[in-house]
Amino acid sequence: MRDYFNKLVEQISIETSVVDMEDCDITIEESIAMIELLKKHLSDLRSFFLSKESISTQEEIVFFKEMKPDILGLLLYFNKIHNIELKRPTGSNDSQREHFEQELHSITYYFERHLDFYRYYRSKANYLDDYYFLRNKVSPPSLCADSFQYIYDP
Repeated sequence: MRDYFNKLVEQISIETSVVDMEDCDITIEESIAMIELLKKHLSDLRSFFLSKESISTQEEIVFFKEMKPDILGLLLYFNKIHNIELKRPTGSNDSQREHFEQELHSITYYFERHLDFYRYYRSKANYLDDYYFLRNKVSPPSLCADSFQYIYDP
């Protein structure tokens, strides 16, 4: 599984290198192309994972903790760029600056709301992996402050 993933990441790296992510000047068209590309690769990775005859607990954790986030993170990045650019006002520099500041506040607010998980994930901790990265596990209420866990239908 790791070999397949490494080849996929290498291919994604080559395909996304046509977009200069450091320049912060990604067009709507480029973001759409990257979204489509990454959706396909994420779907391919998911299909490969599910095609395995048996999946160990550790393989499932590695898939959801390490592999899927590599691709999903890029997909979310380009999706956010796409949405920001679609909503960007055509007016003055001040109105555009205000738009970007609102978007930055929104992103910051999201991370603040999920700070416990963000810290857990970034610290490479593993004591809650069974709850965070295994399918069909119900998290204890102390881990899930959002009501989404009650709405989600497995």
